[in-house]
Amino acid sequence: MMTLVADSAFGIKRFWLGRQKVRRARLYCVGTAKSGTHSICSMFSSNVAAAHEPQASQLIEKYFDRREGVARRMDFAVAGLLVLVPVALIARQPDLGTALLVLAAGFFVIFFAGLPWIWLGAMIGGALALLPVAWMLMHDYQRNRILTLVDPMSDPLGKGFHTLQAMIAIGSGGVFGKGWMQGTQTHMEFIHERTSDFIFAVYSEEFGLVGNLLLLILFLVLVARALAIAHQAATPFTRLLASAIAMILFTFAFVNMAMVSGILPVVGVPLPFISYGGTSLVTLSLSIGMLMSIQHHRALVQT
Repeated sequence: MMTLVADSAFGIKRFWLGRQKVRRARLYCVGTAKSGTHSICSMFSSNVAAAHEPQASQLIEKYFDRREGVARRMDFAVAGLLVLVPVALIARQPDLGTALLVLAAGFFVIFFAGLPWIWLGAMIGGALALLPVAWMLMHDYQRNRILTLVDPMSDPLGKGFHTLQAMIAIGSGGVFGKGWMQGTQTHMEFIHERTSDFIFAVYSEEFGLVGNLLLLILFLVLVARALAIAHQAATPFTRLLASAIAMILFTFAFVNMAMVSGILPVVGVPLPFISYGGTSLVTLSLSIGMLMSIQHHRALVQT
């Protein structure tokens, strides 16, 4: 009798612990809300999704590496599907900015793998034709960002406030800037996310046009060097990898500067090696390390 009671108690305990584990797993997979983004699963949170852009491109690179010389039309279609699956999951959060960046990273790999120009034109035409559908599927805050981009003065104290203040900071810097730690827009806290997404406005206010030109030259030199490494790469995989890293660096820098300047809608994209944040810094540093490894082992692979 005592054995039966003990076995029953043990079974009830295991059943209860199992339910608790299931509940914890469900909470983990539901994720949390951060800046209006509800992750499908904690591994797909916005910060981690941004860190997976190089990894998403590596999947396509490995796929084409195994089909070097025999790539067919169906291979490009399969590669496009491999890109669209994570893009759809990230966009479902919703995190449209990160989804578009992952889509761009995958597209660069497919393009450098030899995507036919006819297919490229068809893709551009199809994307333009689907713009009305995409507009209808957008959330209200995403539409507001686009409308604010067209006319930020329509709501200068609301939706257009951050964009206008960033543009004021960039313009007030002048040619030589106000000096290190002398930016009034920055230190009077008119700039939103001044250490991460809008750090280019802080930099422009303190270092001016001259500082901006220097930063642009440095980014262009970095991207050009990455493309040169891709051109000299010994294997198809390393060539596609280096090319993708170069274009990811260019996309990050261009989107961030254009966003702060009022050319593109506001999205959460860091400025490479300038914005504060551990995830982006570690990811981009690993990317630079991969470029250095490709260049260092180029002669060894050729032999």
